[in-house]
Amino acid sequence: RRAQLELQSRELAEQELQKINLLQRKAVVENLNLEMRDNSERLAGLIKDQEQLQGLLNQLQTEHVTKSLEQTQTQPISELKGKLRWPVAGRVTSAFGSRGEGELKRDGVIITAPLGYEVRAIHRGRVAFADWLRGFGLLLIIDHGGGYMSLYGHNQSLFRETGEWVEAGEPVALVGNSGGRSEYGVYFGIRIDGNPVNPKGWCRRLEPGNRVSWQSLLNGELENMSNRFGFSIEDVELPLGDTPPSPAVSMVWKGIVAGNG
Repeated sequence: RRAQLELQSRELAEQELQKINLLQRKAVVENLNLEMRDNSERLAGLIKDQEQLQGLLNQLQTEHVTKSLEQTQTQPISELKGKLRWPVAGRVTSAFGSRGEGELKRDGVIITAPLGYEVRAIHRGRVAFADWLRGFGLLLIIDHGGGYMSLYGHNQSLFRETGEWVEAGEPVALVGNSGGRSEYGVYFGIRIDGNPVNPKGWCRRLEPGNRVSWQSLLNGELENMSNRFGFSIEDVELPLGDTPPSPAVSMVWKGIVAGNG
């Protein structure tokens, strides 16, 4: 009799355990389905944002196709491949062509930078668009002529309006996180006849060996140096990790542009 009760007790315990395992598996499946649905909705939103941007660029390309930069003696941007300055001092945290989970292939780069840093035009041109665009926040597009355009998104504020001319290196916006970004930074893209190209191939490459103190970065001197020399700290190596333990720790760049020194 006692043995029978013990057997029944064990069977009941096993049944309860099976129920718990079944409920846990159901919860895992439900969470996966929910995550897949969220990713699917996010992807659909990204596709819609990208299509909206491409539609805008196609429209701008049509409107500006007959407009050139004949008013200036400025060297055409087409002749400056590899020589353009990065628009802001910061670090490229999302590279061109990269793809995160549930994301589209990137048609530009994200440069992470402090809130309020100046965003500068990479070349002379006319502002073709300066307004809010879903997925990109406050977006500024500059027409450089010859089918070349540069894009600057997620800004806190814009300094220029549509139709205005800007010079190379002129501040056109301030770094922000508009358009749904959780971190401060700038979406930066280059288009040729509406087609995205890798900005890294157009902006100045860096040479190894130069240093800047962490304290100078905190003081905002890095931005001034960037604007003067035309470099980007997209590749920063910190000898003791991402967060220096003291202002004495130096950052080592993989490079800084030659010339203009």
